[in-house]
Amino acid sequence: MEIKKVGCVGAGLIGCCWATLFSSMDIDVTIQDTSEVVLESSIGRIESNLNFLKKNDLLRDNNVKTALKRIKTTLNLAEAVSQVDYVAESVPDKYPIKKKIFREMDKLTPKSTILA
Repeated sequence: MEIKKVGCVGAGLIGCCWATLFSSMDIDVTIQDTSEVVLESSIGRIESNLNFLKKNDLLRDNNVKTALKRIKTTLNLAEAVSQVDYVAESVPDKYPIKKKIFREMDKLTPKSTILA
């Protein structure tokens, strides 16, 4: 299975790292969080990560702007996960939160989507 689209649920430090990785590999990414403020700051963090990769010759095609164009943000979980091949979950490490998110994602994603 080729992964072309990814949803990142949670836009904190770990979610931003996943989004950086996927966008640097020519994969479209939608980042979802429950906070608009967190989503807005995530783009700056990802851009910083991409610049670090570029500086160290680790960014495909060495183009930060191209990688950033692959990233969308949303407050809506369904928008982030309903049409993707892979979901990287990065919500707080609290079992009730993770259980709820995985149940919701399971309902919203195609059967072929990998939930991680």
